[in-house]
Amino acid sequence: MNQLLGGGMKKLFGIMTAAIIVAFGLLAATIPASSSPAGPGPNSGEFSAWTKVLANGSEIKFYAKYPQLDQKIQFMVQDANGVYQQIAWKRVSESDLASDGSYLGLQNQIYLIRTYQLKEGKNRVRILVDGEVVWGTKTYSWQGDTGTESNTASLSYPA
Repeated sequence: MNQLLGGGMKKLFGIMTAAIIVAFGLLAATIPASSSPAGPGPNSGEFSAWTKVLANGSEIKFYAKYPQLDQKIQFMVQDANGVYQQIAWKRVSESDLASDGSYLGLQNQIYLIRTYQLKEGKNRVRILVDGEVVWGTKTYSWQGDTGTESNTASLSYPA
């Protein structure tokens, strides 16, 4: 009797296991491909922008991470007359995104990066989004191969 009961339990367990596997297989087959993880895009992270002096002391880099759709990002440098000049800009539009929503043409898939050669004396820079300062005025001094910077903190801007 025990052998008969044990064999029936094994059969029942086998049938239940097969049913679970089939059910999960059917469920997986009904999930659309678009819900699979996409590459990084505007919805993948929070926008942030900053600048950083390079080790050579004669250049800085401007960074914008996770640019948002339809926002104009501007990297600005003050000229000798005290007027800020745009050295680079980007406005991410739908045409800058792949079909899965990931960015096209950005560094490491999420960064807008530009390098700027420092001039002798004080170099004032800022980053704007839609005309508003999001990375306030920072001053960098070119000192040969040992440039200095006044501030390296990062500032986030809500999307």
